Amino acid sequence: MKLKILHLLSTNKYSGAENVVCNIINILKSKYEFYYCSPKGDIEEVLKNNSIKHVPIKKLSLLEIKKALKEIQPDIIHAHDNKATVLASFFSKSYKVVSHIHSNSILMRTCNLKTLLFNFCSKRVDKFIWVSDSAYQQYYFKKNVKEKSIILYNIINEQDVEKKSNLYNINKEYDLIFLGRLEYPKNIFHLIDIVKLIKEKKQDISLAVVGDGVDRIKAEELVKNYKLENNITFYGFQKNPYPILKKSKILVMTSVHEGMPMCTLEAQSLGKPIVSTMVGGLKKIVIPGKNGFLSNNDEEYADFIVDVLNNKNKLNELSLNSVNLFKEYNNKQKYIDTLESIYETEDK
Repeated sequence: MKLKILHLLSTNKYSGAENVVCNIINILKSKYEFYYCSPKGDIEEVLKNNSIKHVPIKKLSLLEIKKALKEIQPDIIHAHDNKATVLASFFSKSYKVVSHIHSNSILMRTCNLKTLLFNFCSKRVDKFIWVSDSAYQQYYFKKNVKEKSIILYNIINEQDVEKKSNLYNINKEYDLIFLGRLEYPKNIFHLIDIVKLIKEKKQDISLAVVGDGVDRIKAEELVKNYKLENNITFYGFQKNPYPILKKSKILVMTSVHEGMPMCTLEAQSLGKPIVSTMVGGLKKIVIPGKNGFLSNNDEEYADFIVDVLNNKNKLNELSLNSVNLFKEYNNKQKYIDTLESIYETEDK
């Protein structure tokens, strides 16, 4: 009889963590019975397209989770990020609880009310999965979860990304592309500032912004104020952003903090160099000068992009290195073996 695993998430949108969950379910669905529990919303269409069973709740609360658990009776609660972990821990007497931390949140790095609560509840969690070394290392109470923590970098299905990148064509080619939510901590405003700086050195710089969020209106206003309307194109949320990614040269990020963003792996699988602020798991997969560049200095960030765009041979070298390095760390079998070990260890 298959183990029943309930993935518990606080959001009703489709972004990085939600992408990871769908990926886990898709690669392990033949072995386990999975359920995706979250508030109703945009995520429902994604789940339907992936034939993933959704357990809708009104909001992430103890009462709603209790109802879902009573209905499904899972063997394991796989909780994603802080809030879901804290709430899932209240059911640890009856269910094995796995916590999956996807971001390297600044809040987790200090002693505050939320980290104190998380630390208290962590005693009831059976296993912690951190998507990057930095997410674990910078957690304030890491010593208290050391023995039950594991670092598990995200992986992707590169064949699926390649297939989707060819499903439609766009006429324009972009120098840069941003993929992600237009809200904190992605910091789209910082990226617009950098594009303004780049334009002083390269007038025809072009950026595709793929994603939506609460910061979109203000971001579009900033673009108008900077007179960058001919340089920056907003695509909004795209069910399939990969054809746009394929027609872009460099993936850019200006996040305040990150775990291991899926968009970077997807970009590298298509041979795109990554230029980003120095955050989270990116320090693990981006080797400056070899397959991209990391810097918190805007001038350095802009200069690297201009130099690469003006040097086709350098761009081709970075692109080739991106693909080769991606193949080294995108180890699907290791990922599967690790998850199976976590699920099947008798902690309860």
